[in-house]
Amino acid sequence: MSNYYRPRVACIGVGITGIDAAYKLKHEDIASFRAFDFAEQLGGTWRDNTYPGAACDVSSHAYSYSWDLNPDWSQAYAGSTEIWAYLDSVCTRHHLHQYFQFSTEVTAAQWDPQRYCWTLFLTDRKTSTASTYEADILLSGAGALVFPSWPKISGLREFGGTLLHSARWNKPKDFTDGQHVAVIGTGASAVQIIQAVAPKAKSLTIYQRTPAWVLPKPNPKFPALAKFIFRYVPGAMRIFRTLLFLISDFAVFPMMIRGSAAQWFVRQYLLSWYKCQVRDDTLRAKITPDYDVGCKRMLPTERYLDTIQMPHVDLVTDPIEHFEKDGIVTRTNGATTTKRSFDTVICATGFETDVTVRPPLPIEAFGQTLAQAWEHTGPETFRLCMTHGFPNYFISLGPNSGTGTFSTVHTIECQVGFMVQAIRGMQRRGVRAMQPKRELQTEYNKQLQAALATRVWNSSPGCNSWYRSGNNEGKNHSLYPYHSTHQWLELAWVRWSEWDLDYIPNYKRPKSSFTCAFYAACVGAAMTGVAYRLDMPLAVQIAGTNISRLVSAAKHGSEIRARRSFRFPSALDRSKGSRTFPSSKLKKTPCVLVKKPKGSLGGVKIREKMPRAEKSKKKSTETAASGGGRKISAYNQYMKDELGKVKADNPALDHKAAFKMCAQNWKTSPKNPQNQAEA
Repeated sequence: MSNYYRPRVACIGVGITGIDAAYKLKHEDIASFRAFDFAEQLGGTWRDNTYPGAACDVSSHAYSYSWDLNPDWSQAYAGSTEIWAYLDSVCTRHHLHQYFQFSTEVTAAQWDPQRYCWTLFLTDRKTSTASTYEADILLSGAGALVFPSWPKISGLREFGGTLLHSARWNKPKDFTDGQHVAVIGTGASAVQIIQAVAPKAKSLTIYQRTPAWVLPKPNPKFPALAKFIFRYVPGAMRIFRTLLFLISDFAVFPMMIRGSAAQWFVRQYLLSWYKCQVRDDTLRAKITPDYDVGCKRMLPTERYLDTIQMPHVDLVTDPIEHFEKDGIVTRTNGATTTKRSFDTVICATGFETDVTVRPPLPIEAFGQTLAQAWEHTGPETFRLCMTHGFPNYFISLGPNSGTGTFSTVHTIECQVGFMVQAIRGMQRRGVRAMQPKRELQTEYNKQLQAALATRVWNSSPGCNSWYRSGNNEGKNHSLYPYHSTHQWLELAWVRWSEWDLDYIPNYKRPKSSFTCAFYAACVGAAMTGVAYRLDMPLAVQIAGTNISRLVSAAKHGSEIRARRSFRFPSALDRSKGSRTFPSSKLKKTPCVLVKKPKGSLGGVKIREKMPRAEKSKKKSTETAASGGGRKISAYNQYMKDELGKVKADNPALDHKAAFKMCAQNWKTSPKNPQNQAEA
């Protein structure tokens, strides 16, 4: 690291990952941070996806940061505009915009093994100016839902009407009103667009390749009372979010296990629901999948089954042959072709989700890029966030990160939290580079794939899912085979024996807060012991002593003098609890610190040990000789006896006046040891 105590952290992307990293590193104050994004504003997926009906299919309260819950969600499943506004408000509330650099594209990143840092090659998209940025730690927050996946159909670019993609919607949301519209795809984006476009379009044709399981999604609006409770009742929102988490882990996840009772029950329920919602047997057969529930992404919807039964909506399952200038041609039964004309074609075919191309730029270390390293083994990480051969490179939402049942925000928070813990540990141990051990990474991924073989994501025939590389025959590099609690525990702390570490030579470990607290406790205990041995009350106040000078003198052996004044509680203090013995009555004795002689420690001469009885006898003899102890006890006894007499003789006197009178009488009293000595 170029800076041992504050390493430089760079992030690719200013989406949910970049915002979470900015907050946590600012809160921990352990590193400098800079995030780069090619766009002009933050938001990632929710900045780019503005198509009609865009919304999250995860509960709003689960799709928010655990460190900044939002009590003002308008409904159970928020739309894209509301989610983007939430992310922007989080950055404004916590002053995070200062860490972001927009309109800056990261074109490449290269690890320097000599200087132990990453060099990022940047391009300003406004001025086309090239520059570089160095960071000790690199975080990839590019995400999975960024770059659109266009359908590979002949003549696509020859279409003469309006051609749109759900991930690059550059038209008004009501653009399709009164038009003949075609939607290619029936995935998550497609069903949302279909529900939004169908009511106002003149006609709508849906081209479906493989049906997906559709789930009912009740989406009620939160009433004002619920928002009030979330905002003002302590813990209410946290409990509600925890409840959603538990439902995901203990109700939804069990049905992802192949052959489980939960899988059978959910399948039977959905078949019955389909039968109630869709009366047409032919249409119901078209939309009913023949694979396990959850093998492909499930689609919670509000009105999709009602929408496809509208008179002007047509569902086509024939494969598309090619595009023509004014429409789409499909092939039926291998020979017959059918052409349909459209004004607008919407490609709702998703994103480039191949993890081998995330981020879509060369990440190079030791002469090979990340894509080359994964070419033969496939995308592999260790503990879901780092890969061997690329030191100090953390990946958010990389291979096998998605749980498939709960919010990706939870996964991102776990991965970013793991990175923050790693940075803290690197500083504490003097580590300048870390990467997982090759053999542990290989074994770890074997265990993941073995567990995934028992899940519905890998088991169903006829399930053409983007979860697996190479479709049906590839490994599953997208999903995590265990529940969210297991993922949280796996990333809860860093097990340092699992990593190859490169240490900083002659590194002086900084004292941790725990170590400092331990030392402070030891010093406090020692001072308490000294006070007890000297018969000093704990209320002793030490003034006029410059501790730093004392320490310096003890270290270098110089001579200094430090004056200490003490205040002892008297018998009156114990009875009244409000008065202390005036320190001016005591003689201030200087404390002399001399150079360290032989047989001494830290400039303080070591006394020879003596039996306790002799020590007590010697102390009492010295006290009697000096008269100091007798003076204090005689004065206290006199004041105690005389104060009552003065008050009895002069009832009009208050306590203060009576005390002054007693003090004046003490000066001439025969009980005063000083007067006795003079006599």
